[in-house]
Amino acid sequence: MITTVAISGAEVARWGVWLGDECVAERGGVTGVAGAAREGDSVATACETAAMGDDRSMPATTPTPPTACFLHGLESSSQGTKARWFEERFPGVLLRDYEGDLDQRMTQLISQLDGRDDLVLIGSSFGGLMATQFALRYPERCRRLVLLAPALNHAGYAPPAEPLDVETVLVTGTQDTVCPPDVIVPLAQATFRRLEVQVEEDDHLLRWTFPQLDWVRLLSR
Repeated sequence: MITTVAISGAEVARWGVWLGDECVAERGGVTGVAGAAREGDSVATACETAAMGDDRSMPATTPTPPTACFLHGLESSSQGTKARWFEERFPGVLLRDYEGDLDQRMTQLISQLDGRDDLVLIGSSFGGLMATQFALRYPERCRRLVLLAPALNHAGYAPPAEPLDVETVLVTGTQDTVCPPDVIVPLAQATFRRLEVQVEEDDHLLRWTFPQLDWVRLLSR
């Protein structure tokens, strides 16, 4: 199915992002439906239009954006606050419950993502450690990591001999006493060559920062 949007092709191509059954382009508060995909596709379907340089309505075509997956923390689940936030606003983000120790959770994650590439992994706390471990094993399958107060201070974690060339955004809070920024940021710097660090006035849950992040950019190409 193809619909049209009253927004410039350049803007749609830049800001198209998967939102469940619809592909929505957001820019400066303007939102328009630009395409759709079949439920159950292994990769989400997103917006692309010819960059025509004006604001005429136009048909959209459908390239393939990254597949996004949210990894919850140790004591959380797919019904936690962040997971439900994604479910409501970005329902194309993959969610599931992970249980057991790190090795067991990694086995569950690897099975969940079997056959999927071009991944955006969003990891919260222990989920951030899981995302990092996945990238260490399969760097070529990862487009981007978004690490929210990642538990890189978990016992046994050590950075690789050579930093990974995987785009990574790390968000941490100055009031985080669980995964203190002065501990996890140096570990992340030793792990990732292409690292963006955001240090916010927030705690471990990032309750104020999380919904304010630019998720359209983080979930897009």
